Amino acid sequence: VVVPSASPFMARQIVAGAYLVLDKAKLPNLKNLDPRMLAIAAAADPGNAHGVPYLWSVTGIGYNTAMLQRALGKAAPRDSLALVFDPAFAKKLARCGIELLDTPQEVIPAALSYLGINPRSRDLADLDRAAALLEKIRPYVRKYHSSQYINDLAAGDVCIALGYSGDVIQARNRAREAGSPAEIVFRVPREGAQMSIDMLAIPKDAPHPG
Repeated sequence: VVVPSASPFMARQIVAGAYLVLDKAKLPNLKNLDPRMLAIAAAADPGNAHGVPYLWSVTGIGYNTAMLQRALGKAAPRDSLALVFDPAFAKKLARCGIELLDTPQEVIPAALSYLGINPRSRDLADLDRAAALLEKIRPYVRKYHSSQYINDLAAGDVCIALGYSGDVIQARNRAREAGSPAEIVFRVPREGAQMSIDMLAIPKDAPHPG
């Protein structure tokens, strides 16, 4: 069994013929899955033929409350993507550390949402606007990584990250386990958040259980 992300990886791998078609007669608990999750997953896997949702998360803002307070004061828009995409805020937060995901599929839609553009837009003019926005904040971003921010938030090495909800919860838990007084919080941005679904699937070259 493998655990690919529904989009874009699983969609591409299905086209390449990487997975077995599920025998749903042998999966009676499929009826217990949330139909909304199945509908989202079906965008990558038509008819949910090759995989089942395993877990989901949203991409949003994780931050250290004390560090954010020291950097921006009470006026900080704690539920807005402006914290990382507004150059004025980003410049101030650069001192305590900003991390962004090293994943264009997450960062570009977030930038589009902040600009008030459909995050699914593929219009070149829209993508150019997102790229220009990212270029403006680039000098203030300490690191682009898709997992290191978990430890960095927990250890107080950065004050804010654009990341996955589950990862930020891990950061919060690691800080608590280490006896740190740091309060790590995840917020869903008011501009909207992208949902990610990880799937369970069976590769074609897997050994047959029988």
